Amino acid sequence: MATNKKIQNALIMAQLERRSMYSQL
Repeated sequence: MATNKKIQNALIMAQLERRSMYSQL
């Protein structure tokens, strides 16, 4: 389950990065 949590965190971070990039445009 620990690895699953890491994967979920990575996906959330990726989404946040995308949002920040879009907001900067």
